[in-house]
Amino acid sequence: MPMEIVTNKYDEHDSYNRELAGELYNLSWTLLDKKARTEDEEEVMLNAAHASIYHWRALGSYSDLAAGYLLLSRIYSHMKCYDLSLDYAEKCLDICEQKDISGNEFDINWAYGAVASAHQSRAEFYKRKYKK
Repeated sequence: MPMEIVTNKYDEHDSYNRELAGELYNLSWTLLDKKARTEDEEEVMLNAAHASIYHWRALGSYSDLAAGYLLLSRIYSHMKCYDLSLDYAEKCLDICEQKDISGNEFDINWAYGAVASAHQSRAEFYKRKYKK
């Protein structure tokens, strides 16, 4: 998963990308933490999370990118899109392992937890679906 996909990396835009990525990331978490969301809020939450990842990529921040994938995993789980939740949890773990950001145990533990949670949610969903 090369960071080179985002090719327009300009130093003068780093502060812009960092600010926007952070705002979008925080907006997504704020909406995710709400007890009840409207359809519009769910769409904004998902779009903001994906957009934050674009800006983290522009900065080349693997730790932030992993956190963004973790957030997407949680969002997709709440939206009952369990396969996507697992996909993003595994992307988070891959970055943590491949880019050796394991020095920050917080990130790698989050990644393992996200993968486990996604597997559990997915398994529970299929049990309920096929039990009937």
